[in-house]
Amino acid sequence: MILAFLLVITQERFEVSPREYIVSLESPVRVEIFPLRVEKFPLERGFYKFGKPGIAERVFEKEREETLSNIPYRISDTSFFRGEKVGRLIFYPVRFDPKESVLVYESLRVSYEKPKGKEMRRKSFENFFARSNQWFKCKVDSQGIYKITGRELERAGFSLSGISPDGFRLYNIGEFSPPVSYPETMVEVPIYVYTGGDSSFDPDDYILFYGEGVSRWDKYLDNYFEDIFSLYNYYFLTYSNEKGKRMEILPQRREGGPPLRPESKVHFEKENLCPARGGTLWLWDMIVKRSDEERIRREYSLPLPEGESLMGISLRVFSQNRGFSLKLFFNSILLDSQFIPSANLPDGKVIRVERVLPMAEECRVEIEIGGGGDLTVFLDWIEVTFLPKRQVEKPLPLRVKRKGDYFFQGKEDCILLDITERFNPKILPYIRNGDSSFFSIPDSEPKVLFLAPLSRFRRVLNIEEKSELSYSYLSNLSADFIFVAPKAFRKLAYLFADYRRRRSQIRTGVALLEDLYDFYLFGIQEPYALKRFFQTKCPDYALLLGDGNYDYRGIFAPKGPEIPPYEFGAGFSYEVYERYPLALDSWFADFEDSPMPVYPDFILGRIPIRDEREGMAYLQKLESYEKKIGDYRVRFLFAADDEYLGDPYNPDNCGLGVHIRSCERLEEVLPRYFAVKKVYLTEYPLSQVRDKPEARKAFSDCLSDGVFGVVYFGHGAGFRLAHEQLLNIEDVFNLKTRGQFPFGFFGSCGVGRFDDFEVGRYREAIAEDLVRNPDGFIATIASTKATSPSTNEVICSSLLSSFFSGRSLGESFLTSSLYDVSYHFFGDPSLLSLLPQEKEGIRVTSPLRPKENASLSCSLGVKEERVFSSRVFYGKRFRRYTSTVFFDGNPYIFRIDYTLPGFEVLKEKRKEEFSFFSLNFIPPAGIPLSPVGDENNFYQEIPNTARALSFFVTRSCSAFCIVWDSLVRDTVPGEGVDTSGPQLRLFAEGRELSSLETLPKTFLLTGEFSDPSGVYISPYLFYPRLFIESDEINLSGILEGDYRRLKFRLPLTLSSEKNHLKLVCYDNFLNRSERLFQIITSLSPHLKIISPLAYYKRGLLTFNFTLSHPAEVKIKVWTISGRFLESFSLYLPSGRQVVSFPIVLPKGVYLFRITGRSFSLDEEVSLDEKFLVF
Repeated sequence: MILAFLLVITQERFEVSPREYIVSLESPVRVEIFPLRVEKFPLERGFYKFGKPGIAERVFEKEREETLSNIPYRISDTSFFRGEKVGRLIFYPVRFDPKESVLVYESLRVSYEKPKGKEMRRKSFENFFARSNQWFKCKVDSQGIYKITGRELERAGFSLSGISPDGFRLYNIGEFSPPVSYPETMVEVPIYVYTGGDSSFDPDDYILFYGEGVSRWDKYLDNYFEDIFSLYNYYFLTYSNEKGKRMEILPQRREGGPPLRPESKVHFEKENLCPARGGTLWLWDMIVKRSDEERIRREYSLPLPEGESLMGISLRVFSQNRGFSLKLFFNSILLDSQFIPSANLPDGKVIRVERVLPMAEECRVEIEIGGGGDLTVFLDWIEVTFLPKRQVEKPLPLRVKRKGDYFFQGKEDCILLDITERFNPKILPYIRNGDSSFFSIPDSEPKVLFLAPLSRFRRVLNIEEKSELSYSYLSNLSADFIFVAPKAFRKLAYLFADYRRRRSQIRTGVALLEDLYDFYLFGIQEPYALKRFFQTKCPDYALLLGDGNYDYRGIFAPKGPEIPPYEFGAGFSYEVYERYPLALDSWFADFEDSPMPVYPDFILGRIPIRDEREGMAYLQKLESYEKKIGDYRVRFLFAADDEYLGDPYNPDNCGLGVHIRSCERLEEVLPRYFAVKKVYLTEYPLSQVRDKPEARKAFSDCLSDGVFGVVYFGHGAGFRLAHEQLLNIEDVFNLKTRGQFPFGFFGSCGVGRFDDFEVGRYREAIAEDLVRNPDGFIATIASTKATSPSTNEVICSSLLSSFFSGRSLGESFLTSSLYDVSYHFFGDPSLLSLLPQEKEGIRVTSPLRPKENASLSCSLGVKEERVFSSRVFYGKRFRRYTSTVFFDGNPYIFRIDYTLPGFEVLKEKRKEEFSFFSLNFIPPAGIPLSPVGDENNFYQEIPNTARALSFFVTRSCSAFCIVWDSLVRDTVPGEGVDTSGPQLRLFAEGRELSSLETLPKTFLLTGEFSDPSGVYISPYLFYPRLFIESDEINLSGILEGDYRRLKFRLPLTLSSEKNHLKLVCYDNFLNRSERLFQIITSLSPHLKIISPLAYYKRGLLTFNFTLSHPAEVKIKVWTISGRFLESFSLYLPSGRQVVSFPIVLPKGVYLFRITGRSFSLDEEVSLDEKFLVF
């Protein structure tokens, strides 16, 4: 039983956001409400903007729109989680009492059971393809009579020898309705088989069948269904010993009376825009009328060469505007004029006009929009009902509404089908008299017909041979962890499955996306295939290998190998704040068929790779993460947004300081021994509006130093963290973690919006690119839509608590994401925390004093060789931060208190053999204990919070750490004496640098600081730095080694021919050393390829080299005997390059040649080298 008590008064502020609990509805839920305060507030129920002068500003201290509820709580979104009935309990801390016209502030006490789930039962699904060994998958895109010749079947692999024409059978999925209503078996479609009168089926013989695309008319041509998920329908042809279904030929007859003409109908719909860049709303055109325009008219050309007389026209429009006038013209003739009060989602406004008018070969429909103010109206489709021309020249659907005799005219013989029953078409005979053909409808029921001249039969787009064996593996698949991939990533999927099976000792399996479409939806390429597959398998884990976006049909860009997400809902705005539409991978993991609500039943992740190279890079990263044990696993980074949106005149509409407070509370969830880093944007100045470059650098430096996890709370988008640009998507691949791959949680809006892409601008999202970066994150968790700060904190707290208790990251995500299923998991969900054991260090009683040796020790028991890294931190710092923000131009004083980590004053890494560990060092001087700043903005070290942390890795790769907590620090110096500063050395191009050197424009600079008392590394005042002319580089974050001898590596590209470098460093006694270097670079046009190196691992060949200038690079590979194997070409910028390509190489010695071609320099250079595969 969980007891939760929510106090909505915090620091004399009222929290107005609703609070949510995911509760089991199979156990009692007890709720108690405690009124806290009642205020007269002369407002009616509705939307209010808080932050105005008066009560609202004093109570809420922020500007935000909230809906005031008149009920204290409600339970909604009831569904099932792993077979257990669950719901969402929503509590409203502030509600409006309409009877008393007052605002009521309340707290809540609720006792409930968390959902645990039950044992899931797999759904059964019959292997339809088991009834035949050979199948031919026929691809069609639209309505028509299709012809397949014997010669085409032979080319596809079907042998015509000795077969009977009676054995052909054709199947189709039949009626279906996305996103969840699909049959579990196919229907047999009757066909017509032409054999030339004999009993064999020869190459020139053919099969005719009536086929439709996935977008289609309903039974009587009344409504047209546009399938937004796919473009193609599929018919499966097979052969058996039993006679297949054939088209029935109706009796020929005449009813008598004057013959009538059937009408036809055509649907025009162009998918030119998806205004929300997601979801299910695709539209033809956007008509925009400005406020200074009285009206605007738009013209649409409709090719209708087969039409003679217009019978009627209809169209659908959408608009978010409350009302507008619309005039409809056909070939400049006014058909209708009306005022439309509303055309909003989901149905819009359908306008239907019946009118008889003559038609031209090119018809025009004009729409005129009028009304006050700015107006935006969207056109969805246009439909035209007409009488066809007397001479039929092309296939047409026809509609007859009553019994009687009908006729059509045409010089060519036709086939006429009754398609009223769409999956049981019948041949309707006619009597031909010259150019006129007569047929009869014997009953009064409406009929839909299809007429096609014999020369205008359609051909299937593709015939692909399939065998039952190609699908049988899906029937037999049983695994705990399933990898789903498109066929282009088949090899990659099996490498992932094999690695996870060996590493985690679990059953793994692979399913190919195209096979899932065939097996579960009979070729229809729609998301429900994955859902139905998972319902039948009930895995513990699944991983989708492939990127995806909302453009299912490739309308805006060609489709690559990918796994589309499930898109739900419709909307007009692409902003993340519109809750729907929504991309939901979690829908695949919910065994319930309802579109919403979604409660995933198993653990699902996605690696959004776009090619095999990205997949291999992630697999290498995964192997390294699970093998490499380092001290970064006990460091954690919290990053938080500041109090405004880019500048003080735009205060944060989520609440001032709310993101920092979330981080502060979540720090308590971490294991005690973790060393916490913080990048709070309040700590960094604006260089200009919407830019804090120092925060950006601090964030990058923390990742380079290595952290186990990253949590960010604040504003964001798919392309940016924070309005002040903490991280831009353009910079993601420049981030370096140096092989210390963290996981990341982003409590922000849209950072995980992987399904969105805008051609020519932002095509990806930060969360997915961080995972794609070979030196980036091992996993990220982020939302595709807008999020709530309070819910973000609940999700993250649940996630971290579960993960650090020993559950996998994916299992922790599963239960926490129930609060908001817009969150997605990018990466392998089976990752474990692999936390080290903790040992207690021997208690230290003497304080840490500058200029006096300090010693920390611990007994380790068995003597063995260990790699250890140690870090020492001075005490945590209390921070009072005060600033001025402006609400509607009025100043407001914002104040917040929080803590910052203590200064890091020592770090070292060594390998030794010992049984008793002792860390001896001299604490640095110069860091005060007293407050720094004034009474409104200051830092003060919290007494007795200094700490040391040592991390050990044994030969057997087990890890443990030792923590010395609550160390006392004193600023009174000891009696140590040291008057000389550190020794400073720089190296480049394989040599130590003197005061005057000539170097290439781009090179790797390495440096070394050494001092017996220790090098001062704290970022406070005296940190080591490098000056290039007037630009300063803080080296604290990239130093490694023994604290008495630290090194750094820094890639540099110099922009001048003469460059002055200055290196400054202090020791722990604050003795200063400085060295000056003058670097001459030759910027003349000479292309160089520097230090080429190649290595091969698990199917990936990686080349490492440096380019002096941008160049087109070609790499060729030979065996040692000179047999050519492979070549690769790509264009690369200047600087260090690491490029990888998939290739299979057996053990041996190989040759490679790298050729660079600079077009700007008109220069080409080549280097030949060898590499070994072992």
